[in-house]
Order: sequence, then structure tokens, then C-alpha cells
Amino acid sequence: MMNQEYVIVELDEAHLPDVLGICGQELGTDYHSEADFRKCLGDGKGHYCQTALDRQGAVRGFAVAMMMGPEAADQFLKLPDSQERDQLLSLGRIGVLDAAAMDRAHQGRGLGRMLANALCDRLREQGAEVICSMAWKNVHGVTNAEKLLKENGLEEMLAIQGYWNRVVDSPEGHHCPVCGEPPCRCYGVLYARYVAQG
Repeated sequence: MMNQEYVIVELDEAHLPDVLGICGQELGTDYHSEADFRKCLGDGKGHYCQTALDRQGAVRGFAVAMMMGPEAADQFLKLPDSQERDQLLSLGRIGVLDAAAMDRAHQGRGLGRMLANALCDRLREQGAEVICSMAWKNVHGVTNAEKLLKENGLEEMLAIQGYWNRVVDSPEGHHCPVCGEPPCRCYGVLYARYVAQG
């Protein structure tokens, strides 16, 4: 997929340093590791990463998605007991839009939309019964991907304050780019779209 300025391609080994740099700057240094991105290389086995390259071939953004069953989704999403969690985990093929971030100088140019659209298409092609995402709503009330998610038919289902502290590997909590020192006080907001099969 491409437009005049960017092309969307599969993650390549050569993209890893730039993708990790963008991820650390925009999502926090403990959000994803190199090992997380390496799961998306090659055939991916249910892990997908799309990168946005500019005309010179430089990485300007990325997005990650996964296809998983209910047990893996439960461990990954770490949702609290709720009707929304039960409904989501009642399905066999759960597509998760995991993360997207753009280089600051290239934000606001439609890259996030291109990446999210490409991954939603991929998840539907792979038979997802639901496509979901945990969006980041910072302590100032701004939800990072709300517009992109809604454009792809995902609706807000549940908001959980302090959510990011339970999903990172840092024992003290998430090193959030907005909150600063842990623990993070921002919200994780579950968005989901149930996909009609057939």
C-alpha cells in the first residue's frame, strides 16, 4: 500500500533500530522490546508489523497486530473481570491491534490511518471474529488512536485507569511518556469490532 509520500511494507530486520526508537519515544521505553518485534519477522505466526517508509526508505512509523485464541488474548490483554471481557473471550479468533506510532515529524499525515487500515484488512483476511485494541487515554483525557479505531468500526467498550502498569515488564510500573516516573496513571481503553462471518 502506498500514497504519494509513503509506502507501507512488512517489517524487515533492517527496520528494527528505527522502529524501536520510534516506539520508545512515543509509547515508552518499556512498551515493546526487540524480541517483541522479532516475532513479526518472516511468516510471523500470527504476529504482524507494518512499517511506513518515506521516499528515501527511512522508517517513519509502524503498527503491530496479532491473531490469538481466547487464552492467549486473556493473558495478553489482562482485562479485569467484566461482561466486556467475557464477550470478547467467548470467541475463537481474536485480532488485536497492539500498537502504532509515528515519528513526531511525520505525525498528522495519514500514516496511522494507512497502517491501521492495512492491519485491520489483514486480521479480517485471517478470519478474525473480533478486532480489538487497547487505546491509550492519557491523564489529560486525550485518547491516542480514538479516531483511527472508530474509522475502522471499533467502538469503546471499557476504560481502566492505571492499566499500562499491569502490562509492562517493569515491576515499578510503566515508564509513561506523559506521567514520567512510574506508576502511570493513564487509562487503557478497550475498543472492539465484532466481525460478521460468512
